[in-house]
Amino acid sequence: MEHSGECLLNGTAPYVVKSPGLSEKLELVLESTDVKIDLLIVSVRDLFSAAESRRRVSAIAKNPKAPGGLSGTKKPGRQEAVLAEKFYRLVYTAVKHQVPTVYVYFPRIVKDPEYLYESIRPALLDTEYPVFLRAFEKVSRPELVHRFEKTQHSGLLGTLLRRSKEIFGK
Repeated sequence: MEHSGECLLNGTAPYVVKSPGLSEKLELVLESTDVKIDLLIVSVRDLFSAAESRRRVSAIAKNPKAPGGLSGTKKPGRQEAVLAEKFYRLVYTAVKHQVPTVYVYFPRIVKDPEYLYESIRPALLDTEYPVFLRAFEKVSRPELVHRFEKTQHSGLLGTLLRRSKEIFGK
């Protein structure tokens, strides 16, 4: 289901492309191909949780390059800044090229099918809600969504605090 974004450059893209890395390639795609984007759907999560989710995946995999792990940095404490820059680049490019864009709130999009349906309806063509709902129920995995509290320490500070607890038992 997920695409690298390369499919947009080489003309093999399906109608729907899911690509978190698209923010890095969208400008190139729009300037060097005849690709027309009918609707750009941007999932928006609070920045801390988006970064913490990536840090968590990398930590569990013990690999900063793990799929879904750190993006654009090897430094966990820089993840928010990198994600914010990528988000800005995506929005800037979409506005510059007048790409129709809709923003959807994550995690609501995996828990509320009516909200998602109404939000992305322009891209669904003639798809009726019952058909959409059946597809949604097959692919939505809300149990995989983690909540992260800002009281949790992340990055270098979090690592130091966790290690000190391991070492000193406090």
